[in-house]
Amino acid sequence: MIKLIATDMDGTLLDADHALTPSMRETILKLRQKGIKFGVATGRPMDSAVFGIPDIAELFDFAICDNGGFVYDFADGEIHEQFPLSGDLIREILDTFMPMGGNPVLTGPGKLYTQFEDFYNIEVRTHIDLEYVDVRSKVLDSHAKIIFSGEPETLARIEAYVHENPDPRYVAFYSQKELIEFMDPRINKMVGLQYYMDKYGITVDEIMTFGDNNNDLHMIEDAGHGVAMENATQAVKDVADAVCGFNHEDGVKRYLDQYKF
Repeated sequence: MIKLIATDMDGTLLDADHALTPSMRETILKLRQKGIKFGVATGRPMDSAVFGIPDIAELFDFAICDNGGFVYDFADGEIHEQFPLSGDLIREILDTFMPMGGNPVLTGPGKLYTQFEDFYNIEVRTHIDLEYVDVRSKVLDSHAKIIFSGEPETLARIEAYVHENPDPRYVAFYSQKELIEFMDPRINKMVGLQYYMDKYGITVDEIMTFGDNNNDLHMIEDAGHGVAMENATQAVKDVADAVCGFNHEDGVKRYLDQYKF
């Protein structure tokens, strides 16, 4: 019996305009009326998630943000943070990968700090305010993650370096085709989700998850019922229990409407 549904946002729950459709909203409300907990598990920081779904706290039970680094429980207001990267490590990462051409993106209170304007930064203008600064000057004692955006060949160089020079202090992965994120190796969306599940006594066989990119792998593979989008990477499809439609065709809604809860 499914007691909880967790879904990625961009490329999964949201449409091509990064918005929640009215029909999807109706489906969520119907599921919650049945007592099923519904929330998002996203790579976005909380401020960005709110821009994507303005009434997120009223519509959802929870939000797993920063790929599992933050867990927000809207029922009691709890905000749980786990395993951030130290400021010193972030500076090391910046010094290593900025010379390769990567454009760093750092989360701050209510905004993103970034070095240069590029395609990804234009895209996220619809989600959260941007400030163009020397990113290194904005590094605090700790952050959930550090992101690099860039052209495919730039990110390929970064990925290759990480693969050839593994560091036990961090992992790096694509969260979107224009983004590579660096986080503590103990963190992923499933880790954040597990914290929320433990709080409410929900087991993995009682959850359904939806995702499209490789930062969704853990929660798709570990869930009792993991669903990949038609537009998902092959790696996500390979570990999923089912594949639904495209995000721009309300694939999550269509799957939920036909599923026998």
